[in-house]
Amino acid sequence: MLTSSNPYLGLSYLWTGSINGIKLQIGATWLFYAVLVDLGDAVADEISLPFDCVSLEMIPMRS
Repeated sequence: MLTSSNPYLGLSYLWTGSINGIKLQIGATWLFYAVLVDLGDAVADEISLPFDCVSLEMIPMRS
């Protein structure tokens, strides 16, 4: 399986044929997303904006 879904974790060109490798990549992606949402919520609180006004795509670039 060759994917290009998560460049932030360095998994964008991970190739694996085993189910464990695929599960690892899916788990890492979900973990990254959970941390990103939590960080986005903290940023929104800090700048006194609603969470919906914060772009989650921009947070890794500014962190």
